[in-house]
Amino acid sequence: MNRMKVFMVVAASFAAACSSGITDAPAPGGSTRTGGGSGGATRSGGAIGSGGTTNSGGAIGSGGTTNSGGAIGSGGTSKLGGAIGSGGTTNSGGAIGSGGTSKLGGAIGSGGTTNSGGAIGSGGTTNSGGAIGSGGTTSSGGTALVGGRDAGGAPEARDGGLLLDGLGTGGSTNPDAPADMAVGGQGGGPEVGSPADCHAPPALVNGLVSAPVTTLGGVATYGCNPGYALVGSPTRTCQANGTWSGTPPTCVSVACGVPPAIANGSVVATAVTYGSTATYTCSTGYSFSTATTTRTCQADGTWSTPVPVCAPQTLTLTINKVGTGTVASTPAGITCGAVCQATFAAGTVVSLTATPGANQTFTGWDSTACAGMGTCSFTLTINTVVRASFSPPPNIMFTTSTTQTPVLGGPSGGDTICATLAASAGLSGTYKAWLSTSTVNAISRLAGASGWVRTDGKPVVNSLADLARGRLLYPPRFDELGNDLGADPVVMTGTATDGTVQTTYGYTTCSDFTSTGAMADILSSGYASASSDMFTAAGPMACSSKARLYCFGVDRQAQVAVTPAVGRYAFVSHSAWTPGGRIDSADTLCQQEASAAALPGTYKALLAPTGASASSRFDTSGLPWIRADGILIAPTAAAFFSTTLFDVPPNITADGSLYFSDDEVWSGAATPTTAGKGASNCTNWLSNSAATFAASGAAGDTATNSFFNMWPATVACNAVYAHLACLQE
Repeated sequence: MNRMKVFMVVAASFAAACSSGITDAPAPGGSTRTGGGSGGATRSGGAIGSGGTTNSGGAIGSGGTTNSGGAIGSGGTSKLGGAIGSGGTTNSGGAIGSGGTSKLGGAIGSGGTTNSGGAIGSGGTTNSGGAIGSGGTTSSGGTALVGGRDAGGAPEARDGGLLLDGLGTGGSTNPDAPADMAVGGQGGGPEVGSPADCHAPPALVNGLVSAPVTTLGGVATYGCNPGYALVGSPTRTCQANGTWSGTPPTCVSVACGVPPAIANGSVVATAVTYGSTATYTCSTGYSFSTATTTRTCQADGTWSTPVPVCAPQTLTLTINKVGTGTVASTPAGITCGAVCQATFAAGTVVSLTATPGANQTFTGWDSTACAGMGTCSFTLTINTVVRASFSPPPNIMFTTSTTQTPVLGGPSGGDTICATLAASAGLSGTYKAWLSTSTVNAISRLAGASGWVRTDGKPVVNSLADLARGRLLYPPRFDELGNDLGADPVVMTGTATDGTVQTTYGYTTCSDFTSTGAMADILSSGYASASSDMFTAAGPMACSSKARLYCFGVDRQAQVAVTPAVGRYAFVSHSAWTPGGRIDSADTLCQQEASAAALPGTYKALLAPTGASASSRFDTSGLPWIRADGILIAPTAAAFFSTTLFDVPPNITADGSLYFSDDEVWSGAATPTTAGKGASNCTNWLSNSAATFAASGAAGDTATNSFFNMWPATVACNAVYAHLACLQE
């Protein structure tokens, strides 16, 4: 209801009151009431005698004024009130004697003003008040006791049984309830509004909220998603003021805490909150005794599955034995013979020893753990298989201490010489001479046998296949008595590099070793100091000349092996090198081939530059040099440059795939300690002209003079077939 309507209602009420002249005149001690506008109540006090009460009021329209006042004697009461429309004014006042009371009230509409005041004597009280609607003002000089009724019909306020009643626009004291304009006291009743509505509560992060009823008394229930815990009250209630009680709860992530550590292992966790994982790992030598190695933080704040356990790991060692012999282990466990498999704790250092059986020799270990013929020691970190090979004692092979012409009465005559010399030296077994005739090849005469050593025990060759390829381990230059025959002892063979008869290029067999033949008859011969195919086919000899024989034992199928030495590597380059790019280009080729074969260290070519020796390019106080197969070339580094005879020549490639024979290797000087000259080193290795020359040697010869200077300054500098000897620095 707007202000105009209020004014009209008040004005109409006022007019009705004036025309009707309603007056309640009380008897002594009673009351007088004067009615105002419709539904309104205006109470004004008059002058009352002892104990009497006068109630009077007036309704004033726009601009009207009510002036009321009463003098009250002892115990008298004055109640003054006015209902004023728009712009109305109520002035009230009472002079009260001892114990007198002035109570003033006014209901004022939009823009109304109530001015009240009372002068109070001793103990006197002035109570005044007004209920003011939109824009209303109440000014009070005393104590205001004001009663009102809100739109929902709240009870009136009373003081000492005295009604103080006034309603402004809507007559409500609840600011959240719907407003409605009403004027009146007891005459018109209060209007009824809608119940309080708190509306849907806000969403809960990481949780859910349920509020099926959002009006007064409704309950909102809160809960969290799995892995989250509720902090705060799980419920809130809709209150009369349209708000939810308390404060909203929150959902916090569940935490499982730091996962426990384990003995002999470790743990790594992605986090410690719900859904995080903790992964366990065992230390080396330990393995899980439980199936699960990963734990997950669960919704209830605990880690899933039991804590994993790392138990000592056991590994299996297996011996594969070939031949007759025994293998024992430290710590105990392997006694092979009888038990060839045992388990040990991971990380155990195991040592294996081999003992050959009767008429057997131990020929070596074959495993990633160890190799060679010594004690096999290693740390057990994985299941391991080691092969231990035993064989009959190797066959003996020697070069005869005597020389003779090729007139032997055939190969059998050579066999007789071998047997005689072996017997005289105390060597047992059956021996065959390495001779080929027009009807039989030397290699076929050794059929069924394998594994040969020299009389000093050094291995010569392991198989007939290696023999046919010239892959000798040590040169066979020792005689039946164990004497070293030195450099280049000539041995008659009649045999080519592949172990078959040599009859090409004018070679003969000296009538199958029965005749000296004609002066021009020649026979293939070899050098006992060679560890290549030069041992059998180094060059010709006259059928009338004397030479030695090779004698091979043929009783056993044995195996021989080399125990690798410790040292720096030396090899012959697989590729040929042509001068013209300075000595640096030769060093580059050596380094490239060493790196390709995974050999350690840095490498240079064994070449003599002008004014300096080849040996000056290397440290002669370091470790000795060895071949790629681990065989020591000379006992010391200094001996490599000073000896007249290598133990073996450095005639194999870096990767061990190729054995060189009489292939040329550049040197540049007569010896490794001789300074190079332009005439012998292709003008300091700068020239690749056919008119310049360099010294070179034979790769497969153990005689150092042959290895360095087989062909003194006779190889043209444009040669494309000569190789390099390469040494580790």
